[in-house]
Amino acid sequence: MNEQKLHYLLRIRSQSSYPWIRRLSTFVAFVFYSIALFMVVIAVGFFGLAGLLAAPVALLFVIAGAVLKEASILIADIADSVTDLNCRYEQQ
Repeated sequence: MNEQKLHYLLRIRSQSSYPWIRRLSTFVAFVFYSIALFMVVIAVGFFGLAGLLAAPVALLFVIAGAVLKEASILIADIADSVTDLNCRYEQQ
């Protein structure tokens, strides 16, 4: 990512109109990561079928948490960018 894009993203994220979406997406990702960690602990604790199934499901929870967080932040970035762009046009 070039420096200009990075500065723009940092600016719109620091002045976001949707801070709760950003916080909530971080919390949801944390919940998914916590569930994945719990499943890994189960996988280590059991050597049967439950242990074999827990590890791949935990990986799916990690991936789902990361994707949901990125998607939520992406939507908030898009909304903030559109608002920023429309605000600039109204000022002219």
